Amino acid sequence: NAIECFVEDVASMCQEYAFLEESETENNIVVASDDDDTLDFSSCRLVVKSDKYPEKFNSVEIVSGYKDYYIIQFENEQDTQSAYEEYKNTSYITDVDVDSPVYLRNGDVTLTSEEEPHEVPKCLESWGGYVSGTYDVKNYIEENNLGTREIVVGVLDTGVEIENEFLKDRINRTYYNTTDIGDWNSEECEYDDWHGNAVSSIIVDNTPANVKIAVYKIFSSQNNTSSMVRAATAMLKAKQDGVDIISTSFGCSDDIDNFTYALDVMEEVYKSGILITAAVENGGGYTGDFPTFPDCSPYSFS
Repeated sequence: NAIECFVEDVASMCQEYAFLEESETENNIVVASDDDDTLDFSSCRLVVKSDKYPEKFNSVEIVSGYKDYYIIQFENEQDTQSAYEEYKNTSYITDVDVDSPVYLRNGDVTLTSEEEPHEVPKCLESWGGYVSGTYDVKNYIEENNLGTREIVVGVLDTGVEIENEFLKDRINRTYYNTTDIGDWNSEECEYDDWHGNAVSSIIVDNTPANVKIAVYKIFSSQNNTSSMVRAATAMLKAKQDGVDIISTSFGCSDDIDNFTYALDVMEEVYKSGILITAAVENGGGYTGDFPTFPDCSPYSFS
């Protein structure tokens, strides 16, 4: 299957070179000379849409197999910027985007293992569960035995603690990880930040037992940063795995036109009947003047 191979190859590439985008550098923002847009080349990765196989331009790896997209990896930002400018001026290249960073929608509270209860609670007694009425709906479904079909929520985040007593019976393993923590195809449980646990616990807490979570690790704690290629490719993987819903709690305020690959993936996922939910931010901020992605895309529910 070409798409399956594409997903595996992109995931492997992102995992191998994750240290580049997750490392902090003093000068990781450069300016593309052709249109004066400030672009972040720190991922050292470009997404090229082309009618034929593109020139390498000092790249170290090129992955293809999804439509007419080529995911191109470089070893440093200088080569990435130079190639970007070359591709922009190549006639058979129809689009070229920088693999922009995306950031977690973090809150102010960080959970620690010491704060976990000794006994597994039936629910977490959250304010949102009562105010939104989801606890009442959950109880009604369970009391009337209405939740029969398994529904899987794909969570694109920092990983999950698979032995967590509150979560473990609701986890469908994905073995998917594109960070530099663990291996790309075996350790979505290698969490090093509690954000993924927090998001997963909210889903589990507010849904009946037939709702499962499948976690795709695309973030580590280093800078709380991933990239649009890593996020979009994880969506393709989640679609392959047959999830019903995809949960995203990250964003980027770059121009939406820079996300051609991600938009194509999201459109395909959306048309396949999968709901994509996107967090705006924890403060309930207005995004009309500064739209963020993916929550302002036409294919997500935010």
